[in-house]
Amino acid sequence: MDYIAENPEIKNIVTKLYDNADTSTIEVAQTPDHLTAEQAGYSSRFPKLEIINGTTKLIWTRGDANYTSQPGMLIGNTNFGLGIDEAMKLPVSVVKPESRIEFKADEVAGLDKPTYKVRLVDSNKQLNLYPINQNSIVLPKAEGKYLFQLQVNWGNENHVIYYWFQIETQSATAVDYQRY
Repeated sequence: MDYIAENPEIKNIVTKLYDNADTSTIEVAQTPDHLTAEQAGYSSRFPKLEIINGTTKLIWTRGDANYTSQPGMLIGNTNFGLGIDEAMKLPVSVVKPESRIEFKADEVAGLDKPTYKVRLVDSNKQLNLYPINQNSIVLPKAEGKYLFQLQVNWGNENHVIYYWFQIETQSATAVDYQRY
C-alpha cells in the first residue's frame, strides 16, 4: 500500500517540502508548449507494486525514479521521491522474524520483466545489499526495526523505481500469515 498516496495529509507535507526547496541553482529549459510529463519522457503513472507478507499488503512509499514506461526512451535526470531520513518516519509493518516478504510489480508492455534488488539501511544510514531470491526476501532472525530500499528495474537501468518500506519484527505480537 502506497503510504503517501493513501494519506493526503502526508502528500501535502511532501509537496510543501519540494515546493519550498531552493531550486535557484537548477537550470530548466523552458519550452513554449509546456510539455506534459509524458511528452518530456516521464510517466505520470507508475506500475502497480505490492509488498506482501502472506496475504497482508505492507506499507511502502516511492523513492527516486528514473522511469519512462517507454521502450528505448532515456531520461537524463530523476523524479525525486523520499530519501532515507523521510523514509525512516514511515509507519512500520509488524511481522514475525524470519518471515518471507514478496515483491510483485506489474509488467510493462515493451519493457523487460521486472527484476529486484533490496538494500538494508544500517545504523549509519548506509545502504547495504540484502540477500534476495528472485522476488522475495527472508527477514532477519533478530527482533527490531528495519528500513529497506527496494529497487525495481524494468530494463537497462533506464526504467528503475526505488521504494522504501519499514518492518518491525516481533515474535509475540505479529501474525505469521504464511501458515494460513
